[in-house]
Amino acid sequence: THLHTGMSMDAGAFGARLKPEDAYRFARGEELTSSTGQRVKLSRPLDFLVVADHSDNMGFF
Repeated sequence: THLHTGMSMDAGAFGARLKPEDAYRFARGEELTSSTGQRVKLSRPLDFLVVADHSDNMGFF
């Protein structure tokens, strides 16, 4: 599976604020506070995760 973090322009525009390191911590099964303020945790860790942030405008914000 893949996801976009707050570093990706499109995800950031919709309120995503988590960083790539947060995504990997979540995938490993750690509990995080989401961009909406909810505590979230997977029922089991993922086997793999792809952070697929877009490079367009990276570093602009």
